[in-house]
Amino acid sequence: MNPPTAWPAKLLAIARYAALASALALLVAGPGHRLRLVPFEVAFKGPFLIGVLAALAAFMLAGVALLTTRGGRSEPRAWRNGLAFAFGAVVVIVAAHWYGQLRSASLLHDVSTDTVSPPPFVEAAPRRAADHATNSLDYVADYSVDGAAVNAPELQKELYPDLRPILLRAKKPAEGFALAEKAARAMGWEIVAVVADEFRIEATSTSPFFGLKDDIAIRVRSERAGRGTVIDIRSASRIGANDAGANARDIREFADRLKTMN
Repeated sequence: MNPPTAWPAKLLAIARYAALASALALLVAGPGHRLRLVPFEVAFKGPFLIGVLAALAAFMLAGVALLTTRGGRSEPRAWRNGLAFAFGAVVVIVAAHWYGQLRSASLLHDVSTDTVSPPPFVEAAPRRAADHATNSLDYVADYSVDGAAVNAPELQKELYPDLRPILLRAKKPAEGFALAEKAARAMGWEIVAVVADEFRIEATSTSPFFGLKDDIAIRVRSERAGRGTVIDIRSASRIGANDAGANARDIREFADRLKTMN
């Protein structure tokens, strides 16, 4: 075996410690917020940022050392060096992808297939209060961002022109409601309310890492011309002016599932 020379060995040792520190910081950030032990702002600006920077250090230091010496790949327990490099790479790539989505998305956190009369939330209010939600449940068509006027329906039409009411032809409302409930359950959402006599469903979508929650309202009604059933869905984030496109993605996936069941 060829042990690494002094400076690559030191880089690899620092990289391993950085990877460990990153893992611990990310555990505090993600699961810590999911368990409501750490507020999101604190988790994001503190341990999450520290975890990503430590992962970047592990990735760069391990990469340099492994490329400049063979000893780091053949020393006893060399797998630790490769693991530090791989862990750092995965964290940096995932964080960069998520940050790119966040930066590219507009300040829109309440998305609906019907922007004139969005499906109302009934059960969500107390749950949002318990979760210290900062966003209102009121659908606001016009608001201001840094002094600039924003019209939510126009912005949504520009960003997500494909999000429209879902028409199930030749389906009665009761049939459409049953399909909507089946599709919502298939999404893996937490089903909060299923009110058959009002053709109303409410659910909650939870992100995998931070556990950020989006409330979802589904409304089923007869199509005006009597040709079938119309289903509208609305998804609204509890915190953050920018949802990184998550609400629109959930609505699209729900619509796709529903259409395959029709």
